[in-house]
Amino acid sequence: MFAYLSAEAHLNDAADIYRSNRAYLSRIDPLPANPADAVRRDSRQLPPAGAEKSFFLIREHGQAVAVLDALYGYPDADCAYIGLLLVHGRLHGQGTGGRIVADFCRRMRRAGFRRVRLSVLYDNPDACRFWLRQNFVPVARKTVVFRTRSGSMIKAVNVLQKNLR
Repeated sequence: MFAYLSAEAHLNDAADIYRSNRAYLSRIDPLPANPADAVRRDSRQLPPAGAEKSFFLIREHGQAVAVLDALYGYPDADCAYIGLLLVHGRLHGQGTGGRIVADFCRRMRRAGFRRVRLSVLYDNPDACRFWLRQNFVPVARKTVVFRTRSGSMIKAVNVLQKNLR
């Protein structure tokens, strides 16, 4: 059973998860911030107009296992959007991420959402394979702008979606 807590309220645990995923984080910011600063930045990043946001630290059996950024009602009212899922590096390949995704999708279905959507960096094939194994399907490819400490970076992403009903 997963517990979804405020990541900012559990800053040290969330920062530890960021620290364990430096390879991913360096893909979106070549000058990565201090992990605690990155957690604060990501948790405070405003969602698009009309969407609500939660930025969670996820615990399992008392251990911090992941950080999840979720938007509700984006890109439309029937959709929940995963902005970020970072599983602690020590847990990669152990099924934790898949269990979190399944749990999150169940929660979103119960909340009345019909789809979950996310974007995966095009230059991150391991992440793309992970999401495809969770039964997400490609629906678009686009470019996005990431704000970094040194300015901004344009990256190609695959947009993936899973229907919940």
